[in-house]
Parts: sequence; structure tokens; C-alpha cells
Amino acid sequence: MSSPPAGTRWSWINGTFYSKTNGFQSKTPQPAGYSNGDLSEAWQQINGQAMFADAMAYKLTGNSVYLTDALRWARASISYTTWGKDSSGKQAYDLTAAYELHGMAVLYDWAYSDLASLYPTDFANIQSTLASRTQGMYEAASGTNPTVTTPQWWGVEWEQNHLWICETALAAAALALYGDSGAPSTTTLTTWLQDGLNRWNNTFTYRGTDGADLEGPGYWRYGMEWTLRYFDFAYKILGINVWSDSWMQATGTYRAYFSTASNYWYNTTLATTTDYVDFADADRTDGSSYILRKFASQYSDSTLQWMATQMDTAGGAGYSKIDPSPRDPALYVLWYDDTVSEVSPTTAGYPVNKLFSDLGFEVSRSDWGGNESVIAFQSGPPMGHVVRASSGTFDARSAPHPHPAANNFSVFGDGEWLLRNDGYTGQKSTGQLNSLLVNGSGQLGQQNPLYTWFNMALARYSNANIDTSVSFSSSALDYLVGDATSTYDSSLGLTKFRRRLIYLRPDVLVVLDTITQNNSQPLELRFFPEQQTYSGGSPLYTTTGNTSKLQFGLLSASSSSITSTTVAMKNQSGSPISRLAYSVTPSGGATTNWENAVGLTWSSNTGTPKNVSEVTTDPSNWMFLVTGGAQPEMILINKASEAVSVVVGLPAFPTGLMATTGNAQVALSWTASSGASSYTVERATVSGGPYITIASGITTTSYTDTSVTNGTTYYYVITGDNVIGSSTLSAEVTSTPKFLGEPFAYTAGALSSSDNAGYGFGGGWIPGSASNGRSYTITSGNFSVPSNYTLSVSDGNYLAVHAGTVTTTTYRNLASSIDTNVPATYYVSALIELIAGSGTGDSQIRFVDSGGYSVIGFGGSSTTNKLRINSAYGGIGSVTGSTAGAFVAGTQYLLIGKLVLNSAGTNDVFSFSLFPCSSGVPTTEPTTWGLSASGDLSNVITGIQVYTGANTGTWNVDNLELGPTYASVINY
Repeated sequence: MSSPPAGTRWSWINGTFYSKTNGFQSKTPQPAGYSNGDLSEAWQQINGQAMFADAMAYKLTGNSVYLTDALRWARASISYTTWGKDSSGKQAYDLTAAYELHGMAVLYDWAYSDLASLYPTDFANIQSTLASRTQGMYEAASGTNPTVTTPQWWGVEWEQNHLWICETALAAAALALYGDSGAPSTTTLTTWLQDGLNRWNNTFTYRGTDGADLEGPGYWRYGMEWTLRYFDFAYKILGINVWSDSWMQATGTYRAYFSTASNYWYNTTLATTTDYVDFADADRTDGSSYILRKFASQYSDSTLQWMATQMDTAGGAGYSKIDPSPRDPALYVLWYDDTVSEVSPTTAGYPVNKLFSDLGFEVSRSDWGGNESVIAFQSGPPMGHVVRASSGTFDARSAPHPHPAANNFSVFGDGEWLLRNDGYTGQKSTGQLNSLLVNGSGQLGQQNPLYTWFNMALARYSNANIDTSVSFSSSALDYLVGDATSTYDSSLGLTKFRRRLIYLRPDVLVVLDTITQNNSQPLELRFFPEQQTYSGGSPLYTTTGNTSKLQFGLLSASSSSITSTTVAMKNQSGSPISRLAYSVTPSGGATTNWENAVGLTWSSNTGTPKNVSEVTTDPSNWMFLVTGGAQPEMILINKASEAVSVVVGLPAFPTGLMATTGNAQVALSWTASSGASSYTVERATVSGGPYITIASGITTTSYTDTSVTNGTTYYYVITGDNVIGSSTLSAEVTSTPKFLGEPFAYTAGALSSSDNAGYGFGGGWIPGSASNGRSYTITSGNFSVPSNYTLSVSDGNYLAVHAGTVTTTTYRNLASSIDTNVPATYYVSALIELIAGSGTGDSQIRFVDSGGYSVIGFGGSSTTNKLRINSAYGGIGSVTGSTAGAFVAGTQYLLIGKLVLNSAGTNDVFSFSLFPCSSGVPTTEPTTWGLSASGDLSNVITGIQVYTGANTGTWNVDNLELGPTYASVINY
């Protein structure tokens, strides 16, 4: 094999392979009879690794140095009486035997011709050893010769790495021997191979489709590299194709999601590695790049190829710091495919959340940028839902490496672990995990007294699960909900252990637990920080690491108590250790119903984590306020539905506030405010306040204030509100309510009884007969307005009454009649203009009774160009002004009138003036009116009439207003 181009990934892999393979030449196999007291004789496994690597190097180069070295290791293995022992000292076929059998099988097959011709004695010894050891491995798995070969427990443990490793070695040897002279018969070898295939079939039968491994990522690497070896040669030689299996297609992605932040896989400052989430027995680092490369090659997966390279180069140039001493360096070369490109998870669009539903594993991360936070949660049956529902046989040893860890979670952030798993422990206990103890007891599978291995027979049928009906992932947060009730012995009386994780990216996690039980007995939640010293104390603890800072706070202080404690446990070798834990218990002691919430926030070790606090203002929701970031955030979880949402920041202040004046009311409207769930209306009687709240919790963008007095000017502002708080005040608007207002805001065309805009009226306009040349139209156009007049005329239309050969009138009824015998003062205003015709007569705004008679009217005479007041009652008649030219046809005016009504028997006084629109209008009531009249009226005013005499011309009217004050009819 020629050397790959310098600087390429091939060059790096090639160099790594030969460097590690050459390293075997400097090592010396242990002699026959050696013992270090380890019954498994794991010290022999290096023999198999060396034979495999040397055989590969010899196959590639033909360099006899490698064949010579391989034989050195093979001779040592052949000399050993046992390849692993049981407790009685008898041969036990397990991992050690598998390593040596596999390595020797590869050497035999790849150097077959040269061995037979150059080293015939070694060839015969190797062949004989392979035959006998392969038969022993078969008998150990199948139990077919128990008097000679001790049956091995792993033979029926379908989901155990020991079975996969041993069956791979058996198959490799059987295939290497197949058809060779002097080897076992093909019938025998076929029997061995078929027996192994049957076991593999069981393995795949009991797996889900999600690719997750019940023994965690650490043992996934151990078992997967052997699984891939088996199906690599099984496909090429036997035609057995498992690459289309859904679990196989997904399992590379499983390992990718269980990785930590890639920039911290190797910490150059501390010279430490941590590249995966350590569920089950695991040591946080494994260097499985060659496995990812196999999947990348098999499925053309560019992201797994990228991830493998990141593993290889973790820590900089040179050999991988994650896997500095790979067990089988040949696999680096065998499984690398340089035709597969590299694409990062970010570029590939990997989601930041992934659920592995069979085992109930769920991983959330802030992003895939290399510095991300990672939340890992587990809530499922220890062997998965498929096994739980099956009728297959599984015993206590079916899965010894999981932990009793339902509803356990761990957190990685700012470069290191923040909340830890218990790791590879010498005893399996829920009390060592971030979960619940009931009366001091942990979950099923934990043996009592505590034992090294997990007891699957006790836990197989427990049915913890992640509730996908409420869990979800979004750009802002991930919501993970698990139920671990059934993982506790039913005799404990636990009826609910429901855990909710609300992960608010990138650095906030709220954990909300609901726990109920039949009996009042002690409950304890434990949480294990990575760092072993802390500052602060109840209810807020802070741990500071090498790169990170974790703030852990009790949120439900009213129902819970928190303290720090030290928990005794054992490490992998069985030596006693202890770890810091935060212990949370019900504040009132033993209880049957407990809700608890804790908050975790983190930052760099020089930064300041955010703060989380519980808000208790809404009994229908759990509410948690997060502050200290760019803007406050509120997490809400509905207590009935468990639906979760997050509100980010205070609302924007509302815009577009408008006030529409009404009769004893002001109608407000505005544009919806971003982030607002409701609105508050505030009011003052002085511009700028102080304001008082008149309404809150408004969920629409309008509100009508009916607690007003006509004639009083009010000033309004509003705020947008949400669960976090209120926005700043909107711009101020003002309004002065009055009795009626008519803007004639109708569609241009003939006046219709359906034209009923404005307020203070009891229906639409009622035109008279349209015969004799008369018509009533809404005409497009605006009046000009005098200065100081601030009522809107922007609707663009006005009323035009075209006189015919007879009197022309149109009227509209008031919503509330006016009794002229009840003392009150009213002001009326209207924009008017007379386009003179050929006839003579009056053009007026008249207040009429139910018979249509003029109770009082204001206007002018086209004959004399003088002001005129008209009434059919009280002896007033028609009163005409003395000054000609005060009412000039073709000129636009603002008419302002005043009605002072007194009790019966006392004259009522009426006054009005015309102000040309081209000039100004007084801001205060005139002391002298243009025309006045008096008389004792006794009628009831029921409507307003627009009147013009026969042949008078066209009488234009806009903005008819009636209010209690002068100001109310000239401005808002």
C-alpha cells in the first residue's frame, strides 16, 4: 500500500495505525503461567489486539517484521492453558477468549499462504488452537457439552456486549477455518455459524428502532465495534445484510446526540477528556471515531464523518487525545472512506433535540456550535419498551450496566459537567442519581444490599416513559416530561413521580416534580453537582468549576427545604467514595402530596448566571421568572394540561391609540402591542397625569369608558401587559364626551335611512320626499376649518341638501329626548355653507319635536343675509338679526349655538354666532353672541332637522355636535 498524500485525513489515519501497530513490537507478551489474580485474565487481550494489527500491517505492506511480531503474540496465546477462568479455575469463554480468538483468526486468514509455507509448525498450531477454542466458544454459548465446557451466562443475554463480542470472535474463526484441510468439517463450522446467527437474530428482535443502547454510550462503543466487525464480514462472505435495519441506521446518530460540546472533548488546560453523556456504566470518554467512520461510509453520512474527525483531532495535532491507545488500530484504516465528505451538524441542520423513544432517552442542546450546553434525560424501561412488551426470557444478568435512573438527568455547560451522573460505579443505587428516594428506597433493579450490577429481572416490567403528548421542542425551549412511578416497588405506595424539565436555551433549566403516595412517608430528591465545594446556602447554592459556574436554587420554598449533604458510594473498583448532593425534602415532613421546583442556571466561571424565582400570582399556572439576561422571561406551565409556554420580555408600548368621543362615553382603540397578552387603561383629567387605572386585563384592542361626564375633558394612556409586567405608557390622547356627534361619515351618494354613523342618535337619517327637484346626498369633499377648531373632518364627505320647489328637510331622532322644562345648558356646532339658489327662505339646523315642528332652530335668511332663530313655540317665532352680510351665501361657516333651558314659567334663552372658516374661532365662549332670543318653551325635543326653504339652493352641513360645554363642541 502506497503512502497517502501528506496532510490528508488518510495520512493521519495511516500514521496513527502504523504508530500504534509498531508499538506492539516493543511490548512483551506475558509468559505461560503468569497470573495477576484476575480470573478473567484480561491481561491476555493485548495478544489478540497485536495479532489483529500486525496481520493488517503485513497484509498491507508485506513487511515480514509484522508477521514475525504477530507470531510472537500468537505463540504466547497458544501457550496459555486458559484464556480466562471461572471461579474454579476452569476455562471460561468470555471476553479474553474472544480477543485472542479473533486476533488469531485474522492472522490465520490474512497470512494463510505465508504461514503455511514459511512457518508450517506455527500454522498447524494456530489452526489447531483455532479449532479447539472455537469449539469451546460454541459450547460455552450453546451449553451443548456442559461436562467439558462451562456454559456461559452471556449465551442467552441478547442485549449484552459479551454476547456480541464472543459471537463475533467465534464467527471470525469459523469463517477463517471454513473449507481448510485439517480444520473442522464444514458441517460443524456451519452449525457454529448458524448458532451464532440465531443469537444475533434475537438481539435484533428485541431492539427498538431508535438506535439507542441500554448500556449507555460507553458500552455502546465496546459492543458496537464488535457488532460492526461481525456484520462487515457476514455481509461480504455470507450475504447477511443488516444495514437496512432501522436500529442500525439510527445508532450512529444516537452516539452523535450523546456527545458533549465538541470544543471541550479534550480540555487542553486540564488535559482531561469528556466527549459523551455518561448514562449507565461509563467513564465519559471513549474515542469511537472509527465506529462513526464505519457508519459514515455505510450510509454516506457526512455529519458522522465530520464528528469522527473532530474526535481524532481533539486536543490539536498528533494522535487523538480522546483515544490515545485504541484497542484495535486496524479498524481506523478498515473503516475510513475518504469519498464521504464532512458536514457539521449545524450545516446539516441537525435538530437540537432528539428523543430515543424505546429506552426513553432524550437529549437537548443549545446548539451544535461546539460550545453548547447539553441536557440529557432518561425515563424509560431499563431494556426498552420492546423488551418490556415481549415474552422473551431475560434474567438478572440481561443488562448489568444500566442504573436505576428513571427521571434522572444531567447537565453539561460552559465546557464541563454541571450536574453529574454517578458514572461507572461499584454499586447501583438511585440514591447516587438525580432522582427520588421513597422512604429511603430507590428504584427496581437496585439490589439490597447494594450490588455491583443492575438486576434486570427486578426491573424489566417497570414502565417509565417520556410523555410525548405534552413534551415538545421549539427554538426557545425544550419541554421534557417523564413519569417514573412504576419503577418503584408497588409496596412503597408511590402513586406518582412525574418530572418536567423546562430547558430555556441556552443556560436555564427548571425542574418541576409532582409526587404523590398513599402513605405519609419520607420523600427525598437528590441532585449531584459536579463540583464538590459550594458557596451560599439554602435556598441558593453556587459551585464554580474550571470553566463554569452553576447556580442551583430551590424555587418552591413554601413547600420544600434544601440542604447540602454527602452521599457515600463506591467507585468502579469497589473503593468507597463520597459526593456532594443537594437534598430536597418536603418542608412539613412526610406527606402524601408534594410539588417541588428547582432552578439551574449557569455561566462561565467568571460570569454571573441568571436568576430564577417562582411567581405565585396565578393559581392555575406554575410560573417562573428568569432575570439577568437581555430581557426578563416568564415560564408558565398550566397545572391542568401541563402545557408550557414562555413569555420573553416586557411588551412593546402600544401605538395608534385613538379616542372617539361619545355621549357620556369615550371609545378607545389601539394597535396590538408585541408581547402583550392584555392591556391596562389609565385616565387623568390633567394632561400628563397623574393617571388612575380604570380598566385592566383587557384582551382586545379596544375599550369604551362609560364612567365619564359629558363636557369633562379626559386624558388617556394605555400599557401592554403580560405575566412579566407592563410596558411603558402609550402616547396620550384626549377626549371630551358630549351628547351627540354626527360626522356624516357615509359613502358618497343618496342619503339613506341606513346612514347612521356618529353617536347620540336613535336611528339613521330620514329624508323627506325627493319630489319637486329635492334631493339629499352625501357629497365627497371636506370643509375647511377655522383655527382652534379641532374636531376631525377627515372623513371626506358632508351632507348636501338640495332645495327643490318646496321646503326641503331631513331629520334624525335623538337617542335621548331633551325636555325643555328641565334646566340644562347645551351647545351645538356645525360646519355650514349655503350655495344660493333663485328663491328666498331660511337654511337652518333645527331641534324638532315628535311632530317635526321646530322647537328652536339656528341659521340664516338667504333673502336678507342675516342670522335667524326660528321656533314654533314659546312666542319666539322667527327672530332675525339686524346686521346684513353676517350670513353670506358661498361662504363656509362654523355655527355655534347655545341653549339655556329653564324650568317651566321661566324664559329659555337661545344664542348663536357664525364664524367664517377662513378665520378663527374663539377658544372660550363669546361674551356677545351674533343673535339671541328667549321664550318659555314647554316641548320635548326628539330630533334634529336640517332645513332649507323652497328654491333656496344647496345647504351643506358637516360635523354636527351637541355637548354640555362650549369647549366640547369645538374640540376633543
